[in-house]
Amino acid sequence: MCQQEAHARRLLDDAESRAARRQLEASACEASLRDALGEAERAARREAAPLRQERDEALAKAEAAHRDAGIMRAELEAAIAEGKDNAEHAAKVAAKDHEIQQQLRSELEAARAEM
Repeated sequence: MCQQEAHARRLLDDAESRAARRQLEASACEASLRDALGEAERAARREAAPLRQERDEALAKAEAAHRDAGIMRAELEAAIAEGKDNAEHAAKVAAKDHEIQQQLRSELEAARAEM
């Protein structure tokens, strides 16, 4: 029985030794994976930073363009209103001019008739 106990003890010791080695390997693997994950996260942040900056710059440009478009629209609406006012004024001036021309023709014809 002593031999069997010794053999069983050796098997148990070997199994415990293998288990301890595997535990150490698993811990080392876990640490390595944590390190790799940390590095991957840092790399992702480094690579994302310029993209975020580009996005922010593009957003700022879009907002500026939107403001400029609003200003241009207001200026265009003011120019259209001014153009309408000018067209109305020009129509009034043309009507008055036509009226004056008609009056002058009438006066000219009357003057010729008197001669």
